[in-house]
Amino acid sequence: MKWARLHAWTTVALLLTVFGLALTSARVKSATFDEDAYVGKGAAVWFRGNYGLRTAHPVLAPLIGTVALLTEPGFAEAVASSKCEAGSARRCGRELLFFRSDTRRVLFLVRLPTIGLLVALGALLYRWARALYGPWGGLLALTVYTFEPNLLHTGGC
Repeated sequence: MKWARLHAWTTVALLLTVFGLALTSARVKSATFDEDAYVGKGAAVWFRGNYGLRTAHPVLAPLIGTVALLTEPGFAEAVASSKCEAGSARRCGRELLFFRSDTRRVLFLVRLPTIGLLVALGALLYRWARALYGPWGGLLALTVYTFEPNLLHTGGC
């Protein structure tokens, strides 16, 4: 019983660590080279129903990333810009991110759903490794996942 409780608390602590590291990372990082395209594509689809903007990515990732922008006041009017009507999602995203809004706030809101997916993936990995290798195998897999730099980099941006 004592080990089970310690195991549960350790699992929760590791998941909270992933969340905290990704959250603080998302707060201080600048925009990556393709985030403007994600913001442009997602915002155009959510606010205008415009699937026509060109990107190199499928539409699901931008939709998930920009769901938090639905609560932003004034963002729907910003998407009505002529740069978001047709053409490149990157051009629309640059307009929305850098010229029409608080860039840091929008980037943080866009990164929040990705952080949620990062934590959910960690929980799923733990459950899977625990089913295969027992409780200590699950903790080992989650520990490696928690401090994997590539996942922390992409999970918070």
